[in-house]
Amino acid sequence: MSEPRTLPLIRPDLTVQKLSDQEFVVKIRALKQYFRVGPEEAFLIEELKKSHTRTSLIQAFQVQFGQKLTRADVQDFIDLATSRKLLIGTNDADSSEATSDEDEDFLATNKQSLLFYRIPLFNPDAAFSRWEPLVRWIWTPGFLCISTMFMLAALLVLWSNRSDLVTAFPSALRWETIVLAWALIIFTTALHEMAHGMTCKHFGGEVHDTGVLFMFFMPCLYANVSDAWLIPE
Repeated sequence: MSEPRTLPLIRPDLTVQKLSDQEFVVKIRALKQYFRVGPEEAFLIEELKKSHTRTSLIQAFQVQFGQKLTRADVQDFIDLATSRKLLIGTNDADSSEATSDEDEDFLATNKQSLLFYRIPLFNPDAAFSRWEPLVRWIWTPGFLCISTMFMLAALLVLWSNRSDLVTAFPSALRWETIVLAWALIIFTTALHEMAHGMTCKHFGGEVHDTGVLFMFFMPCLYANVSDAWLIPE
């Protein structure tokens, strides 16, 4: 018969990703928040999923690191985890201080700024999961070499026809050209942001929102690739 649980539970949407032996990232999916922690904190977070009492948690920590925690240390950790919304039942009022600008371990947040305002339009993660296996050749050295060759060839063509380009430029300044240019900018920007999202997906991340970003009141597109914090390299 298992002993009754006296420790709080870790929230189910929390994951811990190892970046190195001394650096881990904690992700809270629902809140779109990321925290950088050390190996001891990462171990305690994972151990809260298995240990039921403070005694079992202290014993597991001592086996792992050869150091003994006190019950006061455990309570300090639980208080910190509560302030970071890592535990089930944590509310916003309990953890308002967790988003202080003085917190060096805080990596990302879902708070918005008037000068950096995002409007999510849809969740592309399922689509990226389907497409990524079909285009994995994009992240290969061969594709990099071929792309570089095409870009150099385009630059060479542009340079060799620079006189014709300069001559034709004044006659091209028409409203039709401006509309076409804006359409191409929107299209290429969408492809650019999709490339960010697909790359994040390729290296193990998730991309759960994309939409319009107003950066200093200028509209542009974005893909939320905050999961890049979880990529070791």
